[in-house]
Amino acid sequence: MDEGSGCPICFGEFTTSSDHKIVSMKCGHLFGHSCLMSWFGSKKKAMCPICTIQSTKSQLRIIFASKVVALGSEKERELVDKYVTELSHKNSIIRENQELKAQIDCLKLELKQAQSKKEEFNNSQPVLHKQLFKRIRIDFESKNSCMIFDEVHHLLIISCKRNENPTLIKYGSLDFDVFSFKIYDDCTGFIKSLKLSPFGDGLIVFGLDKTLYLVNPYNFCTVFSFDLTEKVTSTSFNKDKRNYLFCGTERGYIYLFDLDDPYTFLNRYSASNVAIHSLHCEGEHISGASVYETFNIYTGLNVEGLICNRTCEAGYICTNMYGYDHKYMFTFRAKDRSVIHYICEEPNDWG
Repeated sequence: MDEGSGCPICFGEFTTSSDHKIVSMKCGHLFGHSCLMSWFGSKKKAMCPICTIQSTKSQLRIIFASKVVALGSEKERELVDKYVTELSHKNSIIRENQELKAQIDCLKLELKQAQSKKEEFNNSQPVLHKQLFKRIRIDFESKNSCMIFDEVHHLLIISCKRNENPTLIKYGSLDFDVFSFKIYDDCTGFIKSLKLSPFGDGLIVFGLDKTLYLVNPYNFCTVFSFDLTEKVTSTSFNKDKRNYLFCGTERGYIYLFDLDDPYTFLNRYSASNVAIHSLHCEGEHISGASVYETFNIYTGLNVEGLICNRTCEAGYICTNMYGYDHKYMFTFRAKDRSVIHYICEEPNDWG
């Protein structure tokens, strides 16, 4: 039995209220009261059962505790170490809380500053929208014009007509007062489907009468051209295949050209019975639209291609299609001139 947990005479547990409550002799050893009274008997003096030091009954002292345990120095050090560890942990948590609170205060301040800047920006937008940066007067016929902007090389390119001849105009975006132009004297039609190369080389492709052109707008040098038997009505690069050019024609055909073999077309697909006004090519897909239908052609097979056609709803015609990164937007116009825009993620989602 542990020291102090029971009587050394009967080895029973101490109590606080019964006859076996704790009693101390003169020497300091503890016993149960009833056991010690039996030990004394009728004598006034008796020796301690443990150390044999004599005590009188008058020297006995009642200890008001249910259990007494004597702690050694090792136990005391253990408790002190435990207390120090817990105190250190508590102080560490307090410091972390203080640091987190400081970070929260900083974030609140940054959020407040950001909200203030956002409010200032929003308040300034109406003013910015009303400001005209530059107005350009084109002294050419602008009917059926196309316009593209090359962000990489800061060029604005516009197609128009001069003296009934199709013309390309080039403006530098830093000085719109200075421009140069190229007149195609041997043609009378309009430049159709002016497109900018997606590869950052600044090249442009367009159709003019029955010819497909690939042109460098810096010096208006023709990099590639191909004469067809029908008018070119739409053009497209393929952002996944640098050497490929596509064009749609007035009879609903799509021609595929490989710039490595400029003397003939690589393939021809029949997509519609009328002119193809919009064309977009990515990977193995050719997507486009005519007035009465939209279509998608998969060119991954060594055949004419898998064609997925969607006829426009009754009362509507398709006036435009735009594609980027496998996303497509179609514009449909009704007889009452109302306009509907339809957006889909993949060609398979059409319909």
